[in-house]
Amino acid sequence: MTNNGWFQILFFLLIVLAITKPLGSFMTRVFNREKTFLDPVMRPIEKLVYRLTDVDETKEMRWTEYAGAMLMFSGITMFLTYLIERVQNHLPLNP
Repeated sequence: MTNNGWFQILFFLLIVLAITKPLGSFMTRVFNREKTFLDPVMRPIEKLVYRLTDVDETKEMRWTEYAGAMLMFSGITMFLTYLIERVQNHLPLNP
């Protein structure tokens, strides 16, 4: 392996190690529903998505609701992926 390859591996490892602690602290705050530095920007968008999808953020999902939501999401994304593949030759920027 070349020196450049070793440098890239070392650089990537250092970046991962550098962001581990701050990202872990941020995720802990998010999962504990504490205030974060992104709340002023992201909270209005989150509330809009909740309102559009009729989600009550204070209510926990039962496992059956979660399973149904996951199946619905998987089905919709599978259909959209299939649709994109079928009409790909008609989409713009297609060589």
